[in-house]
Amino acid sequence: MRTEAHSEVDAKNVKFAETIGAKSLADLRAMPAQQLLDAVMKEKNEYRFGMSVDGYFLPESVADIFASGKQAHVALLAGWNHDEENYHGVFGDRPATKENFVAIIKEKAGDRADQFLKILPADTDEQAKESAGLLATADFIAAGTWKWMEVHRKTGGAAVYRYRFDLALPVAAGATGLEAIPSAYHSAEIEYVFGVLDSKKLPWRAEDYVLSEQMGRYWTNFAKTGNPNGKGLPRWPQYSEKDGYPVMFLSAKPKAEPDPQRQPYLLFDAMVNQAKPRQ
Repeated sequence: MRTEAHSEVDAKNVKFAETIGAKSLADLRAMPAQQLLDAVMKEKNEYRFGMSVDGYFLPESVADIFASGKQAHVALLAGWNHDEENYHGVFGDRPATKENFVAIIKEKAGDRADQFLKILPADTDEQAKESAGLLATADFIAAGTWKWMEVHRKTGGAAVYRYRFDLALPVAAGATGLEAIPSAYHSAEIEYVFGVLDSKKLPWRAEDYVLSEQMGRYWTNFAKTGNPNGKGLPRWPQYSEKDGYPVMFLSAKPKAEPDPQRQPYLLFDAMVNQAKPRQ
């Protein structure tokens, strides 16, 4: 998300208020919440209400703060789910074929297309779907999270622990379409972390309850000590170069292994850095 100067954000906010007939902050506060939401959604391509360098909460852009090591020097536990976004996020309305994936990569990556296709292969339609899923997940949330961990590891002066939630959730009875495909989708880990699986009506399995108990302990240990490890839990190493950038894969049998997708993320990052600088 782009970080904008306070003056830029202020001018945008005043313009938005004018478009919905609000002349003051009091006018905005008096409006029903739904009216404001409807107005924002109507103009969503113009009004994004992103981060503002206000000189108080954000004295500089987030990227500059982390690059210079001015963030809080505390341990970080971060990661993402295996299927944050599915392959439809890349294919859109196009059929999910290897030919279309190659065409899309050439459109998006330009002269780096061949590099992408080496690490995101598409020799078959099924392989193209897998590569598209990885790319869609990265574009949605994973690439930004990866960069956050990378920078904090270098400048944060504290331990970093990385995970990927890999356990595909059981499918609800009668599910159809994409909902009938087992996956570890965006937000799927929340009920596991907080130990409230039964709040979601799914045919939970024994391994779901076991993983939930383990994740709850990992997160609680981290909150208490800055280290997720504890007695009886599979060892979770720090995210570091010397250990091959290990990732804790949270599945029916949690296990930490060296990052198998480092090359794609290095390439994603290189492409971002090559693009027009963003604040």
